Amino acid sequence: MSAREFVEDENLGPMTRKLAKAYADAKHPLAQIRYAEVLLVESVRNLRKAKTAEEREFREVLLDSATREAERYLKSAAKFEEGKKQSNYYLGMMYSDPSLFRSKPNSVIGLMVGRALQTDRTISFRCFLQAAKYDHVTAMRIVAARFRDGYGVRMSSKSAIEWFEKAKKKGDKRSAAALVKMTKAVDGPKPRASSRPKGGLTGAPSQQTARAY
Repeated sequence: MSAREFVEDENLGPMTRKLAKAYADAKHPLAQIRYAEVLLVESVRNLRKAKTAEEREFREVLLDSATREAERYLKSAAKFEEGKKQSNYYLGMMYSDPSLFRSKPNSVIGLMVGRALQTDRTISFRCFLQAAKYDHVTAMRIVAARFRDGYGVRMSSKSAIEWFEKAKKKGDKRSAAALVKMTKAVDGPKPRASSRPKGGLTGAPSQQTARAY
């Protein structure tokens, strides 16, 4: 099996998994990203199968180990041009607050979000920004929402509109809807200071932010 075939293989058997690790260790960026997915998805699903408290505790240790390993592979993939887009998007998810997302719990993203051993809104924003610069549409929308709400970055309506516009041009309907709301907010009456969402690097995530993801 080639590295490309591994990347596209959705069902990895034991032998294929060993080969997958070999490709990842050989620093093939797409294989590193795929293997990081496998590590996290398998570990989280195994944790959910735990039947006793002792078994759960043991599998949580395995999950922590898998998380560190996946993070290492994603950071390595992010050093390569071919891997910057998806690896930074996944890293952004891993460092994000899980409450911000409405992903399906058993999807790759649902299993990956907030999975870092310590979430960090500033680091997650920087990762999303890198993915957005490489035309990751969802990352563009997330970057725009964070600029809008000042979550992990200084609030900037101008930057928010710019990134929503870019995502809209890529066909993202949710960004188009967000642009309409922002335009109405600018043209309409100014909200009272007490009703504005907290911003800056210390602000809490707003409901708008959660909806944008």
